[in-house]
Amino acid sequence: MEDLIAEILPETKLLLGFTDEEHDELLTLLIETAVNDALAYCRLDFLPKQLYGLIAQITAKLWRTEGYGGEAYAAVRTIQEGDRRIEFDLSADNALGDFRDRLKPYVNKAGRLPSELDGEETA
Repeated sequence: MEDLIAEILPETKLLLGFTDEEHDELLTLLIETAVNDALAYCRLDFLPKQLYGLIAQITAKLWRTEGYGGEAYAAVRTIQEGDRRIEFDLSADNALGDFRDRLKPYVNKAGRLPSELDGEETA
């Protein structure tokens, strides 16, 4: 996984605007987390090269969502105009959630769960 991280780390730093190595250790941990989450979601044993850029984006979102840069990035979850209501989603789960549609083509359907078969006709 070290080669994979070494390839994704520069892209992640570019997205976050980092030019030094000050945050490399934490970014490495976040990249590893993003890769493992994507592999688990897609039920894959290895990460396709086409997803490296997406992992960099997920990692940058994790960095912002968790507030590692000092200020947490808040994703707007709800906006309501009557009586003015705005809700923000600060959960780390949202980081992968925003990218699920882009991960769907890579999901390995071979090992589907019973809950995924609900509503499908069986032959």
